[in-house]
Amino acid sequence: MNILKDIRFSYLLLAIAISSLFYGFYIDEDSAGSGGFILDFNKTWNFVISLKNEMNFLSDEYSIHTPLHYLILSQVLVLTESQNLTRLIYFLGCFSIPFLFYLCLKLRYSRIKKINLIAISSLLFFLPSFRSSIIWPNSSSTALIFFLAFLYFFIVWNKKAKEQRIELNIEIFLQTFFLALAVYTRQYYAYIYVFLIFVYLKNLKFKNFLIVCSFVFLLALPGFYLVLANPKLIVSFDLRFINTILVSSSIISFYLLPIYFLNFLHQKKLNDFFKKFSLNDSLPYFLIIFISIVMISFFDYNYRIGGGFFLKLSRLIFENNILFLITSIIGLSICFNLIKEDKSNLFLILIILLGFSYHMIFQKYFEPMFLFIYLFMINSEIKDNFIKNLNSVYILNLYFIIYLISAILNDTYKITNYLP
Repeated sequence: MNILKDIRFSYLLLAIAISSLFYGFYIDEDSAGSGGFILDFNKTWNFVISLKNEMNFLSDEYSIHTPLHYLILSQVLVLTESQNLTRLIYFLGCFSIPFLFYLCLKLRYSRIKKINLIAISSLLFFLPSFRSSIIWPNSSSTALIFFLAFLYFFIVWNKKAKEQRIELNIEIFLQTFFLALAVYTRQYYAYIYVFLIFVYLKNLKFKNFLIVCSFVFLLALPGFYLVLANPKLIVSFDLRFINTILVSSSIISFYLLPIYFLNFLHQKKLNDFFKKFSLNDSLPYFLIIFISIVMISFFDYNYRIGGGFFLKLSRLIFENNILFLITSIIGLSICFNLIKEDKSNLFLILIILLGFSYHMIFQKYFEPMFLFIYLFMINSEIKDNFIKNLNSVYILNLYFIIYLISAILNDTYKITNYLP
């Protein structure tokens, strides 16, 4: 009977999530950025029109992102001749994202109950950035489609790679191809290739490794041309890594802290954890705290523009960065744990911590891309145990529902516009 109730509740949760998204489309919701997604859409719409008429994708007037998303949108506009109809078709097409997400979950966590995976899939619909990016066609959601396609073939290939040192197969070329499409939609996905190089070097014979690298180089040639034609694609990089590390780690803690906390509660290991925690175990964490306190002394980020949920909350409640510092320490500690758990996580952690080194770092850059990387690319027993517990997954859904409500309230009343 309990199983039947869980099945009904999971499907009800999914139905509510989907219905809320359709309602969001109906009311032109932009819960993620106080009008940011609407502004991006309107600002780049002339670029879409120009692509429809001239196919001049080298224009640097409208966007600092690679142009594939706008090319696709322009071809939809050719068929519809209507902005609203183009938005609707794009909105419906983006339901492929939760579908692909579920397929990846089913493949990666094949031994976990289907109902748990459906409940995990529902999370997407409560993420403000995901909702806003498909309601107001944005390159971030188009890139997610290609990134999830990459992840699907990466998971298939990775399963084979764990069994034996495999030869070249179609999955390798498909995953690199779909990742290239993601890069030509949002250029920051190029960082994933850095990780892939190490994975391929570890699992492929050197001759096959060179073949794959040559294929990747061919895929990258149009990118070199785009960068030469439009240098704005790379000039937004910022060298203030202290800002980047603190903001990125705080955002990471926003997504992973509830997972770690709920996992500890479910496993009932909090007492065991403190009993076994020795001085040697604590030294790295004291070092993280010390380094974070030193870094916060040099922190000069403009908290009014981006910075993540906890930075805004810290300024709103305490009028200082204390809560932000605590969450940055927690985020860095979680990153250390992930590296300690599996050394192969190091490259991905560094990419996530340093990859968004811009003068403006928005939480929407991480959402939901970081969750996909965590669930499908980072090795961790904690997340595997977490997904097995359906009640924990339900609570995580509630956590993101509260997050969505707070984002909608902020969009409605512009709360963060009055930060001290």
